[in-house]
Amino acid sequence: MNNKYFGEDDLVLNTASRIPVCLCLDVSGSMCECIGELNEGVREFYRAVRENESARQSCEIAVVTFGSDVKVEEDYATVEAKQPPNLKAYGGTDMTGGAEKALEILEARKNEYKKNGIDYYQPWLVIMSDGEPNDSASLRQTQEKIRKLEEERKLVVFAIGIGDCVDMDIMDNFSKKKAKKLKGYKFEEFFEWLGKSVSIVSQSQVGEKVKLDMSTVDDWAEI
Repeated sequence: MNNKYFGEDDLVLNTASRIPVCLCLDVSGSMCECIGELNEGVREFYRAVRENESARQSCEIAVVTFGSDVKVEEDYATVEAKQPPNLKAYGGTDMTGGAEKALEILEARKNEYKKNGIDYYQPWLVIMSDGEPNDSASLRQTQEKIRKLEEERKLVVFAIGIGDCVDMDIMDNFSKKKAKKLKGYKFEEFFEWLGKSVSIVSQSQVGEKVKLDMSTVDDWAEI
């Protein structure tokens, strides 16, 4: 897989501290109506990261999708080594599998950082869904793991609900912070905010507490 090769090689050529960001995205059949907007939003995130020099060097993006099955659309690498994927909506909602895969590839990437002597910021997990998971019972166990990582300051979690049918109680269980519900299909606005937030963090020191700019959240979220 070419992106994985570039990601490993980049750890030798580029020794900047990393911000690993995983987009864990629902591409179930019910996302058909807004999959175009989701694709454009992801492209906006890549653009926003590319526009800031420190973020371009530091931010590594992975994209995991969950529909009837789970796919690693993009493994971790900086934006210079990849292009955003073209996502298609299909099937059910294997949210548990998607979240578990996101944790798995993050752990593998952290091991690569350690092996190459690369420092890294708290990883970010962005999980977005418009519906209910196939298996709520197994999801609860995964959510407990994610919240524990968050409590230990080993993960920053952004849970985003989409559309009128999403169960926000389920999305709330991913984090100690309440999930946000996207206003309409304002993916571009959310991902633009996310890209700017990554840029702010990339200019700080690893371990330093950073206050994100929340002034524009109501541009994309229902408050």
